[in-house]
Amino acid sequence: MPDPPETDSIQEKAPITVLLADDNPLLRQSVRMALTAEHGFQVIAEAASGEEALRQILALLPDVAILDIDMPGRDGLAVVRELNRVSSPVGIVILTLHTGMDLFREALEMGIRGYVLKGSAVSDIAEGVRRVAAGGTYFRPEMQELQRPT
Repeated sequence: MPDPPETDSIQEKAPITVLLADDNPLLRQSVRMALTAEHGFQVIAEAASGEEALRQILALLPDVAILDIDMPGRDGLAVVRELNRVSSPVGIVILTLHTGMDLFREALEMGIRGYVLKGSAVSDIAEGVRRVAAGGTYFRPEMQELQRPT
């Protein structure tokens, strides 16, 4: 009788599940294509508004939600406030054009663990999602400068 297959061999890790929320369909499509081209990501849903994002996050519980701040209905930070209120375990990465210190600090105070600027390379978005999914943080260097006291 042959030996059973080894169960301790390298097993493939489950992909990181991601929800994309941005009102710009071209941006969502670009980020989806970039993440799915990388190994280890599965985009399970997209949303064009804050309300839609919140419904899908609560229903699907992705590992990470990528949220734009400026969306119709509820903005990205309002979605985060509601997720915090219900103690959602979903990691959040903000993907935004906003570089202002006030919004960045507000996001940090809300427990955001990732903040990526829309002009960043796709590798930055992927790295941010990976780190947040693993329980860490990811902030672009230009945003980390804003954290330092003056």
